[in-house]
Amino acid sequence: RMLVMYAGRRVEEGQVANVIKAPAHPYTRGLIACVPHITSDVGA
Repeated sequence: RMLVMYAGRRVEEGQVANVIKAPAHPYTRGLIACVPHITSDVGA
């Protein structure tokens, strides 16, 4: 399970795959968007 907190409050909770696939809260979407993605261009 995954729990996302914002300003000390629970804003989203659910199975990890479900939350990552379809985040309901804007803060969760922002957190997921800031995770770096590894691509074949890294280090090129």
